[in-house]
Amino acid sequence: MDCAYFQDVSLQLTLCLFFCFFFSPKLAKRSIRLRDGTKLLSRSKREWIIPPVSIKEEMDNSYKNPIARIRSDVKLDPKKRIRYSITGRGVTEPPLGLFIIDERTGDLNVTGIVDREEIDMFFV
Repeated sequence: MDCAYFQDVSLQLTLCLFFCFFFSPKLAKRSIRLRDGTKLLSRSKREWIIPPVSIKEEMDNSYKNPIARIRSDVKLDPKKRIRYSITGRGVTEPPLGLFIIDERTGDLNVTGIVDREEIDMFFV
């Protein structure tokens, strides 16, 4: 097998691990008020509902969009909405706009070509 094959497999594994571990959901804080007026903090998690997709280097991967989707398990008042956002390289740092998230649905999309020689891993 040639070196290019192993580089492609390595990139796919790196990106998959990145999305599974480094882009893991953060914990959101919310409060609960008891009958006696005491306010308690509880945590709610966000979870992946579409497993991360392998992204190939130097190819247009936009046909795989959304490459991941996150959602919150918080039960909100129907008048309130959750807004999803991400930051980091490929989003708010160069290369800008490579990854975008739909703030209403939590869909994560790739908008450009990933080049491992430029950036070998994205921490979003």
